[in-house]
Amino acid sequence: MVIKLIISDLAGVLTENGDILLFEQLQELFPNKPLKKMEEVFSKHMLLVERGEVSEWDFLHAFLEEMSLDSQDVDKIQQLRRDATKTNPEMISFIKKLRMAGYKLGYATNCSEEEIIHNEKVLGLSGLFDFGLASCDTKCRKTDPEIFRKIVGHFEGVKFEEVVYMDDNVKYVGVAKELGIHAIHFKSLEQAKIELQKLGVDV
Repeated sequence: MVIKLIISDLAGVLTENGDILLFEQLQELFPNKPLKKMEEVFSKHMLLVERGEVSEWDFLHAFLEEMSLDSQDVDKIQQLRRDATKTNPEMISFIKKLRMAGYKLGYATNCSEEEIIHNEKVLGLSGLFDFGLASCDTKCRKTDPEIFRKIVGHFEGVKFEEVVYMDDNVKYVGVAKELGIHAIHFKSLEQAKIELQKLGVDV
């Protein structure tokens, strides 16, 4: 078995997971609103935007309306979301090394169309990966194995057992494994390197 394709999550792998920072900032912005309630409402509406059912703009307006907050704060919250996205330069450098070593590279992410545009600006996705899909494009999140089937299917001749997937969310790791994909629960770059070396990927 030789690994030919490596697929990576974005948030939590190539970028730091900004949710904690975002909710801390939301609590500062709206101190009279319970944090747990904001997290629940935000996550509920986020599912819709990640499936491409609503725009990010509509999602943020729905969040503000349900929380009885001023709709004029939508731009402020959108900027907070962008600012909470911090790149992981060491991981980006590692992805580039994998590319130079000849591996095919893909990404799978749950996010909105607006986030993909932002990530392209910040990360330069097209320069890092050969192909990738976002949940807003496929209309299914990574809980659905179809997104992995489509990515692997893009690479002609590549079999599931020749693929590695990295994600910081163990739930999505499990979905990939069910297809026969080698999946790594990403915790750190060093840990990921060790796991990849076990599969014969050493750069």
